[in-house]
Amino acid sequence: MATHRAIDDLISEADNHCSRFADQLLHTFSFVPDEKLHWTPSPSARSALHIVAHCGVANTMICRRLRNQPEEATTREEMMAKAKKRIEAIKTRQQAVELLQQSVEEVKESLRTLTQDSLDIIPQNPIRPLPMLFWMFQPGNHMMGHAYQIDYLETIWGDMEFRVAPPKS
Repeated sequence: MATHRAIDDLISEADNHCSRFADQLLHTFSFVPDEKLHWTPSPSARSALHIVAHCGVANTMICRRLRNQPEEATTREEMMAKAKKRIEAIKTRQQAVELLQQSVEEVKESLRTLTQDSLDIIPQNPIRPLPMLFWMFQPGNHMMGHAYQIDYLETIWGDMEFRVAPPKS
């Protein structure tokens, strides 16, 4: 077996990790003024809106790994092009928030399908094979990194406040 930790404990930990960093991402995003939603510091940089949409799309793609389903695309380029198209369809704050929230629920549902034997699976994808334990925690890790990107964008336009999402009761 890949690990001796009980799958129920890992699922609970991954679920909490995903929720905590989705909350942080959305909390940080909530402070982006409407006039800055599409702003980027350079032509190749992502806007805050794009970052949140990217996380929502990525989460849905990660769910395929968690369910050990084959990727719809056969190459990295094809996979990225499909993701880009879905991300570019998101035009408003509400659409981005809803996509992220739906994707987080999908991640949690996917996590609940895992069994102890799932830990031995190395899902295939166009990028590279990685163990199931990686995919279990990737949604939270990914959203955490992008929350910090939005925080950085905010500093560029003069918002120097670092905001931590309040704990849920």
